[in-house]
Amino acid sequence: MASLVAVGGTVVVAGCSGSSEPTEESEPEANESEPESEPDDEDAEVLPGISVGEIVFSYGFSSGLSTQIPLSNETEEGTNSVYTRVEAFDSDQSIGEDSTWTEMRAGLSGEANLTIESIGSLSEYDLDDVSEVVISGRLQDSEEGEIESLTGDALRERVDTDE
Repeated sequence: MASLVAVGGTVVVAGCSGSSEPTEESEPEANESEPESEPDDEDAEVLPGISVGEIVFSYGFSSGLSTQIPLSNETEEGTNSVYTRVEAFDSDQSIGEDSTWTEMRAGLSGEANLTIESIGSLSEYDLDDVSEVVISGRLQDSEEGEIESLTGDALRERVDTDE
């Protein structure tokens, strides 16, 4: 008999070989699913009740590095104020940042749009100068925590450009 288990967007098929003894192969599958759930747990700690969708980056010749952060308030009532921030680094030096507060009513989705204007072809820094980008957030009256961090190479692979 086989069973299907969905883990973080991945479908895992576990089956029996007909033996009544457990197989060693089933143990690593359980262990492999743990790292996939850790980021979700971390997001829940940073923004409890708020889910973060896939973050999109774009780069404009004159507009800079833009970040769109999809947010959904999964609470049943009330409104949450969600603070989001994006910061870019060249080695250990910050080369730009942007932040915003977004009001999220219960059960609704929205988007935080952030732009680092100091990173652009007409600006002080270019996309190639970025060694790391960190997206962080917090709810009102809580501490800020990291939502996602990318190396400069990973950012350049994910960014949409208008060039």
